Amino acid sequence: MTDAIRFVCTHCGWPGEVAAALAGAMISCPHCHEVTPAPRTSMTLREIKAAVQARPPRPDARPKQKRDYAVPAAIVVAIGFGIIALTYWQLLVGMFGLALAFALAFGAYFLPAIIAAGRGHPNGMPIAVVNALLGWTLIGYVVALAWSLSSTDRNP
Repeated sequence: MTDAIRFVCTHCGWPGEVAAALAGAMISCPHCHEVTPAPRTSMTLREIKAAVQARPPRPDARPKQKRDYAVPAAIVVAIGFGIIALTYWQLLVGMFGLALAFALAFGAYFLPAIIAAGRGHPNGMPIAVVNALLGWTLIGYVVALAWSLSSTDRNP
């Protein structure tokens, strides 16, 4: 603009220019559209910088808050894990059930050795060996079980 007056909006702090014919008049800020007075003389760049830096915050403006993305990220991760768990719940339950069944079968297979160790049987190690090597046969399992339940007295 030729013959322009430089000013700073009193509402938003936007540095702008208006025609010299509007000096001293009330004008609408092109940035915030609030009515502000145009100065009679043009402001220097130094005055504009000082006015922009020294302007008080608008009373209706909320202070900028620092954004914390940790909580939303944790929520997204938790929802993701929930979706995965719901999608694959049968697999997870199946894997847990398989592990539980394996533990129960292992315990049942070595029940004679567990009983012998729990009772402090003097022949605990041979019972465990017979149980481990011959327990898969029904005869070996019954022999190891009967042996583990036999008397622990050394003097009959």
